[in-house]
Amino acid sequence: MRSLVVFMLLVFPETAARAERVWIVVGASSPSSDGIARAAKPLAARWPGGLIFRTADCGEKRDVFGWAYRVAESADDAKAALAAAREVAKGAYVKACDVAPRSLLALRVSAVDGSIADVPNSVAEGWEDEDRVSSAVPIADGRTLVIKRVYKASLLEDPDQGKDQGVWLAEGGGKLKALAESCSPAEAFAARDGKLAFQCGDAVAADELLHKVLVFDGDKQVAAVSSCRKPRWKGPAALVCGSESVGPDGKIKLRGKKVLVGR
Repeated sequence: MRSLVVFMLLVFPETAARAERVWIVVGASSPSSDGIARAAKPLAARWPGGLIFRTADCGEKRDVFGWAYRVAESADDAKAALAAAREVAKGAYVKACDVAPRSLLALRVSAVDGSIADVPNSVAEGWEDEDRVSSAVPIADGRTLVIKRVYKASLLEDPDQGKDQGVWLAEGGGKLKALAESCSPAEAFAARDGKLAFQCGDAVAADELLHKVLVFDGDKQVAAVSSCRKPRWKGPAALVCGSESVGPDGKIKLRGKKVLVGR
């Protein structure tokens, strides 16, 4: 069944990639991720069901962030929700949107996590949009991953000043299943036959970042390979990655390593 789904996605991409038309009840907007996080915080306290979206997910060239009181499936539903939205945000309005498939908005996942509003002003200059904005990662078998970028006060004194990210499996309708709640940076995603591997930053040695590779069968972790990067599948139950070691000169040396993956 899984093979049939992948085949359909490859052979009929235009069907799989059909845009969804929605009507968004917008309660606030901002050109910056920091601005929308702070604007959305008091609104979300009154209406926890809202989410932050970006207009790029509507196919617009000008990328602006907005807080959605509701993402409605019809203009009538949006109009009906508008009056209630204006009790939370007086300037609320309705925006039509053709949602990009497999985007955060299509998944109903917030583009900016609520924790980002709590980034202290003392370190905010060291935070870029790429540190604040979550992203969707479509993989070849039809699943979509979400890299959720967050602020953690417990990490404020670390060199990354509270920045963290995790990898989550999108289940639709805003639901996410955690694969790795802390994985920074999350990179080098490789999928095959329902299995998934990716790398996370793990430790620093001689000023060089070392990585670990996490391996999943479906949503179950089946392996963790320390000091390895850039996984590639070599068969349904085997992958290779670059084994890392730090040489006398303080530079990372890479050597191919084969990993057998069980269930």
